[in-house]
Amino acid sequence: MKVGEHTIHFFRTTANLPLSGKRVTRIECTVHLGACARSERPCGTEGAGVGVADCSPKDVEWSVTGRKIAMRRALEALGYTKEVREAIWRAFHAKYGVPKPRKPRGVNPVLGYARSGMQGAWARS
Repeated sequence: MKVGEHTIHFFRTTANLPLSGKRVTRIECTVHLGACARSERPCGTEGAGVGVADCSPKDVEWSVTGRKIAMRRALEALGYTKEVREAIWRAFHAKYGVPKPRKPRGVNPVLGYARSGMQGAWARS
């Protein structure tokens, strides 16, 4: 993905965690300026910010969530200004979709109490 002069790559592999041996999907994000050093991924370009996210294979939306986490970590490593980060995130959301807004959690009009926390008859008083 190209954003202005910045190049962003996502590279996905499967790996086993060293201590537990659990299988995870590892997503690596590389953010750098200019052309890539190599054509294979990860490209290994000098001065690139690299972010890694390990996702469980049981996660439903691991591809988008993992990309977000990996890209956030890569951008933190580079220390870009707010304007550059906003442009990169706008391009990311244009390509992969904007997250849906959460529904507000308030008082349920039928039950008469909030849905979060304890929800027994004794909790209404």
